[in-house]
Amino acid sequence: MNVRRGWIEREGEVAVIRQCALAGVARSGVDTRSTEEVISGWDRMLLGLIDAEYTR
Repeated sequence: MNVRRGWIEREGEVAVIRQCALAGVARSGVDTRSTEEVISGWDRMLLGLIDAEYTR
């Protein structure tokens, strides 16, 4: 993982696009990381059950 991506604060006072420009990171990389973090343990369990049923 790029260390500079860790500097970006989604709820910061400065807009995410501006933070990305200042840190020299692509905004798409920040957006990708945020979608990965959104999946909760409950959602992962449900996805596993759906996958098991589908493959059965």
